[in-house]
Amino acid sequence: MRLNHRIYDALERILLVVLYFVPYAYMALLADVRGGTVVGYILCAVIMGFIAFLAGMTDHRTLALGGLLLSTLSSLSITVRYDNDWSRYTKPLYPSGVVLVIMAAMLAVHILVWKLMGKKS
Repeated sequence: MRLNHRIYDALERILLVVLYFVPYAYMALLADVRGGTVVGYILCAVIMGFIAFLAGMTDHRTLALGGLLLSTLSSLSITVRYDNDWSRYTKPLYPSGVVLVIMAAMLAVHILVWKLMGKKS
């Protein structure tokens, strides 16, 4: 493996980790609570679909699944503070439950994007 290829591979991995560290589910839920709109959820799905595409193109799908877990944990760590305040907006689930549902949907988006991309040889 050439040195340049290894450097680019490391940079791709770093970029993916940084992109996944953003609490997308929290931001989608925040947009819903503050504005009463589903635009946050749609934007979350589009951004996560794009990141899944990048992960599939660079063949870092395992890293993407770890990053999805990282994004879930960062969203949960912020959202758990608002469980009592936002529970009336997210009935019948607490906000942390909504985060888990959102991230399960984002996992489905990842799998769908990867299926549409096909196997990389």
